[in-house]
Amino acid sequence: MNPSQDEHQMYLDPFATNGEVPIDKLQHLVSHADMTVASLRNSGTVFAITSRTAHNIEASHAAGSRRADPLSLSKLLHGHSAVNRQLALYATRWALLILQVPYTRRYQDRRIQLLGHIMRDWPEDEWIMSKYVLAQSQRAGAPDHGWGLRGMFVRRPDPMQTDPFQDELTADRVAPFRLGQIFVHKRYQWLGAIVGFYEVPPASWDLESWGNFDAASEGDSATQSNTDRRRFYVKTIAASSTDEQVIAPGNLRVISDESRVTGGMFPLAGKYFKRFDREKCRFISNIDEDYPCLTAGD
Repeated sequence: MNPSQDEHQMYLDPFATNGEVPIDKLQHLVSHADMTVASLRNSGTVFAITSRTAHNIEASHAAGSRRADPLSLSKLLHGHSAVNRQLALYATRWALLILQVPYTRRYQDRRIQLLGHIMRDWPEDEWIMSKYVLAQSQRAGAPDHGWGLRGMFVRRPDPMQTDPFQDELTADRVAPFRLGQIFVHKRYQWLGAIVGFYEVPPASWDLESWGNFDAASEGDSATQSNTDRRRFYVKTIAASSTDEQVIAPGNLRVISDESRVTGGMFPLAGKYFKRFDREKCRFISNIDEDYPCLTAGD
């Protein structure tokens, strides 16, 4: 008599017992779900396994953004925990798009979601999106959804000069702030670095709400009003996460204590800076051409 194949299988339950689970107990458990042990041994499809893993990564990323202690979520051998979560989420967006049936409502939602990811965090991957995803829209009868990347071609020949991002913002207008400076948020006390500036159109400027702001810049020019000099916002990155925020200058307090900046901080520093100058407590910007004369060394 040939023994049953089930008698030579080993089933482990690390959540309830320390050893092997008896076959009768396992059969009793799966019977509540109207299943059999044999059906559980069948291998799952690539689509089902990948989709479930992707959804679990999405849920973990959402939970990680709400945790007060991000280091408790992922302690890998290499890399920053926040960057690792962001990379995993980016790979998940690609996987869900590739596995989705093309030209369905869910497919279009996934593609728009991935487009936002690329434009915000991974502009260097624009060519992949254009070649392998948006190219499908060029087929006969396929809807054209290439609007998401029109005008957003980051590939540029090296000899071409970069246009200044905000050429109207002078050093006097943004004083005492500069690219690369380390600051502390006055209200929430989190550490960050300045990576850019945004000019505010005069029509949207609220004189009443900003008329009293003068604490961050001592020694204002007598010939230039405070409101003229404060029509801008500051783009920042956080020291302990991958968050990028645009903040009013009145909420920032520049610091010069280099001991507060450690090696594990600022996971997005390489996106904007070459290195950290510990003597001057500032980052050396690698986007000077976008903001002429607004670096911390000027």
